[in-house]
Amino acid sequence: ARFEAEPLPSDDSDGSAPSGQQEGDEAPSVRAARARDVYSRAYKSLRESAPDAKEEAVLLLDTWKAFEAGLAGVLPDEEVD
Repeated sequence: ARFEAEPLPSDDSDGSAPSGQQEGDEAPSVRAARARDVYSRAYKSLRESAPDAKEEAVLLLDTWKAFEAGLAGVLPDEEVD
């Protein structure tokens, strides 16, 4: 999920896009949505395939919570869940 949240490295040295502003698939809100989808699918899969794996579920949810807390400085307030 962290991979989905990170922007792709850019070789653009022409300065065409202002720093911090990205469009399309690289917009922070799009990356955050993809990462949330990964966390959601992982949690659902874990609960369905191993319902007794409570420690693993807690670790996953703690990581997801830390990810969401990290978005507070990147996304506008209304986009952070």
